[in-house]
Amino acid sequence: MELTGPPIAVGRTAEIYPWGDGRILKLIRPGFLPQLADQEWYFSLAAWQMGARAPKPVAVIDVAGRRGVVLERIDGLTMIADIERNIFRLDSHARLLARLHAEVLALSAPTFPSQSERVRWNLSHSDYLTEEQRHALLHLVDSLPESDHMVHGDFHPVNIILAQGGPCIIDWESSMHGSPGADIANTVLWIRAGFNFDTKLGGRTKRWLGHRFERAYRTELERVFPGQQEHLDDWIALHAACRLRADTVHELPFLLPMIEQGIKGY
Repeated sequence: MELTGPPIAVGRTAEIYPWGDGRILKLIRPGFLPQLADQEWYFSLAAWQMGARAPKPVAVIDVAGRRGVVLERIDGLTMIADIERNIFRLDSHARLLARLHAEVLALSAPTFPSQSERVRWNLSHSDYLTEEQRHALLHLVDSLPESDHMVHGDFHPVNIILAQGGPCIIDWESSMHGSPGADIANTVLWIRAGFNFDTKLGGRTKRWLGHRFERAYRTELERVFPGQQEHLDDWIALHAACRLRADTVHELPFLLPMIEQGIKGY
């Protein structure tokens, strides 16, 4: 088969194309590691086999000199698109996000890469941290507990598709094993950044909506999966530091206070 038209969706690392009946092709964009397709295949398959709400992976292929993974096609709006269409669903979707996240975090994935090790690598290779910040952040990550829970690594409302048969979680290429609190912190950071920078929700209401969404998400998560938010601010600082890249450097005034708060005393 060949590509026959424009992508139906475009993300930071990949483009999505229709690929036959009931399938899509997630094709890695030029400039990103082709191995991301293999990671997507491996982690999606493992998650799907464990009963997670993941699309079934079909194959890893090369098309037009690019690496891609063929996946079951899941049709529906993303959670964030549905919120943008009807703001009155904000609270119920925040609670749903928490329940879906708890399902993932309840799984065990000891053979997946270590989340702490990936954070250490990102910090060590960052061009946007001072040596003092880097040293403090590395000391901070060394002080935090790790476990073998499955963590998605990119769990947020853009990666939840509200399909007719029930919600589906996509984009598993960043999956790891680690602390549930670390993955929760990553989601909280996305909520704070997403409602400031990445949604179509307009005006001064963005920040208020973000606070409300975060509060509903965290409250529901504590109800269904209690005791996992003890080191939340520490992990938020670490993820904020890892989030600093060339395409997010405009977020520095937003991210730096969280980083500085996390490394006080280090």
